[in-house]
Amino acid sequence: MKVIFPVATIILLFGFWYSDRRCYCIPPSVQASYDNSKAVFVGEVLEVIPPPQTTDPRAGFVDVAHTIKFRVEKSWKGVFFTDTSVMTRLDSCPALKPKKGDRYLVFARAVYPNDPSHSELATGPCDRTALLSDVSTANIVYRNQAADDIRTLNSMIIFGPHLRPAREMPF
Repeated sequence: MKVIFPVATIILLFGFWYSDRRCYCIPPSVQASYDNSKAVFVGEVLEVIPPPQTTDPRAGFVDVAHTIKFRVEKSWKGVFFTDTSVMTRLDSCPALKPKKGDRYLVFARAVYPNDPSHSELATGPCDRTALLSDVSTANIVYRNQAADDIRTLNSMIIFGPHLRPAREMPF
């Protein structure tokens, strides 16, 4: 009986850890996200378009992703139009929950990075894309990730994209 309880506890904890493993990721730094993105902008959600209905289990990302239309308010990289669309999986973990009128800081990568004839953009669960009004309570200090990222993006533009802001320097 003394052996069963610790073994059962370990199995139970491993089960919880493994089930959340697909949801856990550490987003890259602002500099790395900027470098790996095709577009970085603040935009207001105009519309969320569901993916086409498909029953094909081999369907690709484009066939199962929602399309979010944004009105671009400010751009740091790659978006030269007032409106743009970004694809994302809303069933991924942790998923965005965009609603019309929400404002996001978006780090979007190319869906087809090796094919310049396609211009589709995407964002995923481990990107730095964040709702502007979200406030995080991580590290016991209230902070807004998107606002912090915007300050970093602005300092990168002022000092040049090749220079890292002081707060991102490893010590």
